[in-house]
Amino acid sequence: MLNLWRRYLFNSIERTYIAGILLVVLVPLLTTALYGQFLTSDILSKQAITAVQADLNQRASRIETYLTGVRDDVLYLAELDALQALLLARQQRDEQAITAWREQLAKEFAAFGRTHPEYYQLRYIGEEGLEIVRVNVRYGQVEIVPPSQLQPKRHRYYFLETMRLPPNAVYVSPVDLNREFGQVEIPYTPVIRYATPVFYPDGQRAGIVILNLYADEFLQYVTEGQRADATALADQDGYYMVHPDPTKTWGHPWDLAHNYRVQVEFPRQWPRILRPEPGVINEGDRVIVHVPVFPNTDDPGRYWVLLYVAPRATFFASVYAFRATAGGILIVALFAAWMLAVLLARHITVPIQQLSEAVRRFAVERRYRPVVIRTHNELEMLARAFNETAQTLELYITRLSRLHYTARTLTACLRREQVLDRALEAALTLLPARATAITLQEEGSWPERPQAMQGEEAWQQLALTAPAHRTRAAAVEGRTWRIAQITRENGVAYMCCAPLISPRGHVGTLEIYGDSPRLREAGSGHLLSALAMQAAVALDNTDLYARLASHQRQLQALIERLIHAQEEERRRIAYDLHDGLIPRLVGVRLQLSHLLDRETLSQEELTTLDRAITHLKEAIQEARRLLEGLRPALLDELGLLPALEALTYQLATDAGWTVHLDMPDTLPQLSPTTELTAFRIVQEALNNAYKHAHADTVHLRITVNGDRLLIDVEDNGRGFDPSQVDTTQHLGLVSMQERAQLLGGTCTVVSRPGNGTTVHVVLPLRAPTDITVDEEAGK
Repeated sequence: MLNLWRRYLFNSIERTYIAGILLVVLVPLLTTALYGQFLTSDILSKQAITAVQADLNQRASRIETYLTGVRDDVLYLAELDALQALLLARQQRDEQAITAWREQLAKEFAAFGRTHPEYYQLRYIGEEGLEIVRVNVRYGQVEIVPPSQLQPKRHRYYFLETMRLPPNAVYVSPVDLNREFGQVEIPYTPVIRYATPVFYPDGQRAGIVILNLYADEFLQYVTEGQRADATALADQDGYYMVHPDPTKTWGHPWDLAHNYRVQVEFPRQWPRILRPEPGVINEGDRVIVHVPVFPNTDDPGRYWVLLYVAPRATFFASVYAFRATAGGILIVALFAAWMLAVLLARHITVPIQQLSEAVRRFAVERRYRPVVIRTHNELEMLARAFNETAQTLELYITRLSRLHYTARTLTACLRREQVLDRALEAALTLLPARATAITLQEEGSWPERPQAMQGEEAWQQLALTAPAHRTRAAAVEGRTWRIAQITRENGVAYMCCAPLISPRGHVGTLEIYGDSPRLREAGSGHLLSALAMQAAVALDNTDLYARLASHQRQLQALIERLIHAQEEERRRIAYDLHDGLIPRLVGVRLQLSHLLDRETLSQEELTTLDRAITHLKEAIQEARRLLEGLRPALLDELGLLPALEALTYQLATDAGWTVHLDMPDTLPQLSPTTELTAFRIVQEALNNAYKHAHADTVHLRITVNGDRLLIDVEDNGRGFDPSQVDTTQHLGLVSMQERAQLLGGTCTVVSRPGNGTTVHVVLPLRAPTDITVDEEAGK
């Protein structure tokens, strides 16, 4: 019987669910209710605090933004052309110019005051503390104060403080109540002053420019909107500028002097309130939320405190209301649990089966198919969560597939422009962007505009804005993606920027712009960073491809020239054999043939035979000289210096030169390649002088400088214009330069018609590789 009952209950989800509710309804229900109440109460408490913090941060931001504009205005007035001209005239003590420019400056101050009625006084005070220009603005009326009514201000605190500041710094005065004739003005008029120093053209201090501002212009941000009845603003010393109770404001000794401040209202909490950091104090029967306000962003040590104070019952009213509601719902739920158990059991099995089938199908197909469940409970929420998760996973899988494809296409790009275009196209495809751009640093600095952009032209213009410049600099500096919000005329735009940094020196950013909030998500930043990394590698690859192609072209050209030079050398040797050795041998043969026709040998015949033998020896010597052109024996037997000396004197004898040799006694140990290259270049230079220069003096100079061998071959011949030489017809010059380049050296030919020729050669003492640079036909 027990087994039958067990099988009956547990072979059906519906019956099992009903039995479980009936057996343990009270414990799970109570536990869930209490836990949900605790969790929700905690969430609602945090939401209440977060809402107040967001409100205070917004008010603080509006105040700081407004005061930043005031700061910019005073800096703008300090740079007026009229003021700069007045400073120059004062420095030059040109009274006529001083008067003219002072009037012009007063007019410009007046014009500025008409468009900015929030400033009730604009002044330029000289370095002696005397007002030079003052413009008063009251109730929309602008008044230029005549010189006779200008006052000295050299002892006022704002003048003394501002005169100590460096250029472009701004002094911000405390907010205090305006005084007329030494008395606090009624009704109370809080004011604040912004001042900046100005300087003569020679750098000496020339006084200050100061703006007096009605503080109500920004204090109104504290008292408007919701929560204004519990919001206050205090200065760094704790004196209230705004308070729900107006009688508690302006308690500073120089204002109303009633000394009521934060320290009095919160005697235990004030050290935690008067700090330049935001915070929440939840103690006793009150909740205090405070955030700092910085009137001068250049001075983080100067701040005000914006605070919200409310009773706990008011602050957490939503929490208490939820607890009461949750308690009532719990009682009703306990009463209705049994009645709902059956209905819930019947509605749970089908959705579970649908979800199970959807999970299995997604795992197999990797395709998103929405699951529609209309149960109006957690199962429907679970179905929606599953749909969102599946849709997100499908999107990420698609993006990863596209990113993989993009990586392969980028890797296949061989040109820089292709890489930039493919990366931009991929960014537009992978992310909900309206425009995209790539900005690369040039010689360590950012260019004015990106090197490549795609997308809608209007959105491309966002890449030229100041927020975009700051964001890309922050991304490169932090080496991580950054998100920025840019205000447009017709809405808000978002910018996601990822650093593009490669091992070979490319530094820049890959940027996307659009109005989709998805651009703010971390997934978009990570995806863009992955694409930027691929683009950086691809840019490096294009550089390597370009260098490899260039080296291949150079190597191919060099090999072709070497082969061509070898062929030319073989042709020269053939010509020398034909015109030198062969005619002499033919003459010997004819003379010996003539001798053989004689029957007896007389003294004359002996002389003829001796002459023939002499000619034969000369022919043999000529053959040996030609063979020396293939492999110089002097170089192998004597070394570089004796071989060059013998070569020079040999050609000097034939050409009738006067020779000057300037060589060391010995040289450091040279590689065979360097020795042969040096010999061949000097040989070619001397042969060129012998054949073309018509010189009477030749100077050969050889020196060693560090790890370099320096050779100069100079003649006083007729010279030539190197730019007019046809290298296809004069291979000697080309061969000298290429021989030197093959060793990592240089060969420079300097010549002018009528001024002789100098061949300057620089070779490494040791060849970079053990290459035999052409044995000139010995292969």
